[in-house]
Amino acid sequence: MPEKVDDYIRAGQEWLSRLDIDADQLALLRKSMTDVRVGVIVDVVGMGEISAYGFAKAEAGRLWAWTELADARFEAGEPEQVEEGVIRVGVLVGVTELNPADAVRSACAVFADRKWSEPDARTIADHQFSYWVAAVQPSRGPVRIEVHAAPGLSPITERERQELLDDPDFAYLHDVLRMP
Repeated sequence: MPEKVDDYIRAGQEWLSRLDIDADQLALLRKSMTDVRVGVIVDVVGMGEISAYGFAKAEAGRLWAWTELADARFEAGEPEQVEEGVIRVGVLVGVTELNPADAVRSACAVFADRKWSEPDARTIADHQFSYWVAAVQPSRGPVRIEVHAAPGLSPITERERQELLDDPDFAYLHDVLRMP
């Protein structure tokens, strides 16, 4: 197995060398794919896109004082209609030094007024998340909030992430850059 990993790393380095990327850009790209980033995804009902966007940023803003936040980024994505009447907004909060599962637990503790699921691994290695769901769906406000922590997590929608991972070049580069 180690030989195969070495082959992947060597092939990835060859692939990257064909790109016009200097050493500093490559270091930044590698760091962006390996930093453990924390994000919040907020689903709301009864709001327009602008109100949902503001609400999601306010919820994510609760993590602004989180002591484990090593590098604050605070970038919100575009609102996305996920089903009839439900608007989803993802907000990248920043980078932490914690591993993904510990980061999720610690971030969720900031939201002491909500009961969260235990961290659960997602589709890519080291991607952890936890969620809160409204007990009774309100006519206006949050119906689901997720806290995510993962290497290379960015404020893109799940649909956009899947489209990127469906691109073999991007998926390959993503895997290679995340290897030790």
